[in-house]
Amino acid sequence: MRKLILTVLAMALIPMSAHAFSDGFKKTMTDVQTRVMVRGDKVSATDMKQWWSKYDDEIIGLLSNAKKPTEADLNKETQPIELNETETKGTEIDDIELGKVGVEFHKLDTAGKLWLAVLSNSMYSGSTPLPYSTVRFYKQGDGKFQRVGALDEMAGPWDKEKIQFSSVQFQSMGGSKGGIKFATFHSWPTKGTKTKPNRSQIVWMFKDEPKATLIIPEVDWHTDGSGNVMPGRGEAYDVP
Repeated sequence: MRKLILTVLAMALIPMSAHAFSDGFKKTMTDVQTRVMVRGDKVSATDMKQWWSKYDDEIIGLLSNAKKPTEADLNKETQPIELNETETKGTEIDDIELGKVGVEFHKLDTAGKLWLAVLSNSMYSGSTPLPYSTVRFYKQGDGKFQRVGALDEMAGPWDKEKIQFSSVQFQSMGGSKGGIKFATFHSWPTKGTKTKPNRSQIVWMFKDEPKATLIIPEVDWHTDGSGNVMPGRGEAYDVP
């Protein structure tokens, strides 16, 4: 977190960037990040559920209002933006830079009726990144979009603590008779300079609804039975 002392005149000269997020959404997320980054408040599961629902409202509005939504157009509008909290001290403005919020869209079908969205709310605790994120799914029915699944609400054999603090990558795996197959990779902040970054992988199938079918907890390196660190993927587990 950095503090920049700016004069009122300098602030007036800074151009504003265009984006799709509503003012109400930005205010809510600014309040969330101020609580966590400035006041040091702890985050509860209820807190996260409430703020992800605010993302849902933004995402459903964007998908529903677009005549023909494309990944490129949507991602241009929802690329990460940095939030800030402003304090005025006389003629000076103390601009406290917070974290970033963003959404990354991935179209799952050719018709544009099924979408995966990676929701991110990146924050810091001191100098330690806390990239809260989740994966949610949206489907069009009767001309309207609605959320039909959320990783943060699903039970599975994954480490929930690491998943919610991870950044997410998407990989398409093509279609099949069973539905649309794809994977998400989840990487989380490491502690200490000696800790190697690693990712977990969840393989999904989307037919009527999204379903996780397989998880590989360790993708880039794994620990064998003797506790030795080995390169490459570890064991894969079916998701019941």
